[in-house]
Amino acid sequence: MSSWNRRTFLKYSAGSAIGTVALGWLAGCQGESVDSGQPTPARDEAGTPLTAEAVLGANAPGDFVPAQGLAEPVFLVITEGPAVAGYGLSAVCSHRQCVVDWDAAAQQFVCPCHDSRFDTTGAVAQGPATEPLGLVSVITTDEQILLSNEPPAESPQG
Repeated sequence: MSSWNRRTFLKYSAGSAIGTVALGWLAGCQGESVDSGQPTPARDEAGTPLTAEAVLGANAPGDFVPAQGLAEPVFLVITEGPAVAGYGLSAVCSHRQCVVDWDAAAQQFVCPCHDSRFDTTGAVAQGPATEPLGLVSVITTDEQILLSNEPPAESPQG
């Protein structure tokens, strides 16, 4: 059996470290992606899963509830009933991809970057944006709210 010198030890250590990192990265690629089209649980900004009971208990029709779970943040839409709509609005401006804010007093989504404004359906109310906010599918079950990048069955944009 040969003895290891410092150079041999470092060579094998570096190779093992690189291999471990590569395997970890590849294993991560096997998991579900937030953009895979598969529904993912909606979460609040603190990471807590959102349930229909909690969302509807704390909000009224006409409210927009920020949610995480996809690659980009979305707004859940509370409709009459009350109920969670089967669609959500992307919180990302179609102009320069800044995250929009909901201005309840103006009843508009406002982009803080260039002051684009969008109405309650996500349609452009004021440029420079020329495209509406994107739509996502929202699936509500008894126990959870799921988000998907698939086009929603219902759309406020016609």
